[in-house]
Amino acid sequence: MAENGIYRIAEGIYQIRYYFLGAADVYMYLLIGEEKALLVDTGYASTRVKQYVDQVTNLPLMVVNTHGHMDHIGGNRYFDEVYLSFKERETAERHSDPVFLKQKNDHIFEIRQGIKEVLKLEKFAKE
Repeated sequence: MAENGIYRIAEGIYQIRYYFLGAADVYMYLLIGEEKALLVDTGYASTRVKQYVDQVTNLPLMVVNTHGHMDHIGGNRYFDEVYLSFKERETAERHSDPVFLKQKNDHIFEIRQGIKEVLKLEKFAKE
């Protein structure tokens, strides 16, 4: 199984990888400039993307979401300023709604038998 983490692709270019039980693979990108850094997408809320960014840079950070799905905007709350196309606002609002998120999670659990049992393991306990 692949490892969660931040990986250097080239000078100043990083990929943040987040795997959730093979049901939700998410990739974010961090580009480091001379004066600022750019983070493209923030993954799920559980991704802890800010911790990965902080490992690599303390430059002022711009955050851009490619679109409003929950696996691209979930970590937005950890950043002061995030940009998203106005056309994606409705999608982002829906993908931030607790009722919608519960329905999505229930669907994932339904199609991925055994996930609920795995999540009961101590290593997946909420912090």
